[in-house]
Amino acid sequence: MSKKVILLLLALLAVVLSNNLRHLTDSETLFDDSNDEEDEDFDSLEESTQQLKYNLTELVAFRHDIHQHPEPGFHEFRTQRKIIRYLRKLGVHKNQIKKIAITGLQIDIPGKAKPQGEDRLIAFRSDIDALDIFEDNPTLPYRSVNSNAHACGHDGHITCALGFISKLMDDIHRIPSNKVIRMLFQPSEEGPIVGAPKMIADGCLDGVQEIYGWHNAAQAPVGYFGTTDGMLEGQTSYINLTFFGGGGHAADPTKQDAVQLGVNFINQLQNFTAQFVPHKILIKFPYFKAAERWNVVSPTVNLQGAFRTLEVGFDKVVEPLFFDFLNRFSNQTGFNYTCDWKFAYHATINDHNRTQDVVRVANQYFGPSHVLPGDTVYNSEDFSYYQLIVPGNYFYLGASKYPNDRYIHTPTYNFDDDLIPVASGFLYTLALDRLNVTLA
Repeated sequence: MSKKVILLLLALLAVVLSNNLRHLTDSETLFDDSNDEEDEDFDSLEESTQQLKYNLTELVAFRHDIHQHPEPGFHEFRTQRKIIRYLRKLGVHKNQIKKIAITGLQIDIPGKAKPQGEDRLIAFRSDIDALDIFEDNPTLPYRSVNSNAHACGHDGHITCALGFISKLMDDIHRIPSNKVIRMLFQPSEEGPIVGAPKMIADGCLDGVQEIYGWHNAAQAPVGYFGTTDGMLEGQTSYINLTFFGGGGHAADPTKQDAVQLGVNFINQLQNFTAQFVPHKILIKFPYFKAAERWNVVSPTVNLQGAFRTLEVGFDKVVEPLFFDFLNRFSNQTGFNYTCDWKFAYHATINDHNRTQDVVRVANQYFGPSHVLPGDTVYNSEDFSYYQLIVPGNYFYLGASKYPNDRYIHTPTYNFDDDLIPVASGFLYTLALDRLNVTLA
């Protein structure tokens, strides 16, 4: 092949590539990984020549991208970069974006109209981390490409927060400059080392008057709202327990098996917890790991789980009794143990006045028949750390096309895109109300 022909082919290829790049949609360029290194230094991102408006198609594409690349607590570096890029596309200035808590973000968005009335600084929190479990949605085009999964719907929380900010930026010139929304994108809600304390230590609540957070609720259809006045979620301590002893070849019937020991412990645990009735406690060990060979009698077994209670401070009663129970079990079986009991989450207790405000706005937005009283549940939230300092409310938004068709923390969970416009709109409506801003 002659040099002239090769040059001609290269020229044609360049034209084809140029045309393909020119016809990329905004969503394709917005979530292309090729510029990730540049995104890490967001100061290098230029201001958008044309501000991206609220666009549901863009938001859905963003959510699918985050879902496909889930990252666990304090490792959400790519997620952080993608959020920054979207914010910059919305016209949020780089000086309004602050990296905190390693992979978290604090975004301050003041209005741009003439100051009016009292100064207001209201915060909203969105968690951004994924769970370190495998996703089991083999036919989903945007299923996870790694060993993590957004099985709690935090990809949707991020997206709805960006939809909320999109709406805010669309009206920013009509909002007084002394009214400020602070958006917190927080890492590691799932723990066991939770992200809220690090966010607070980095100053995320400085000057904040109220704070709001929420979670998608798979038990209710899209378009429903739920919260409660007072305790919404319980208090939790993390337990990491390992038994040592025994082990050997599986063909030897005399060898003590740590797996059987772990099973016996969990069975006896039911008798231990029964003594606390009618107190509201729950102890579960979902994580159970021993030897990884079919012909090895495991010398150790590791159990990880949690103590949960709906009675604030009752962990101080149960913890010493739990260790007494462990000592007796160890003496009976001849297995030694190590056990780490760590406080993880405060009870999520909603402020009375802030709850009344949120319910009032929800009644207007969803309609009274779609505003449900929330039950106090054994779930836990590090949003509770913020509420120790600033009055706020945590609420649920229905997230299912059909009631009970899927559940969070399961390998098949996938956030419902139909909730994006609903949640974005509600957050925006709540923000205007709490800023004391009325837009004609």
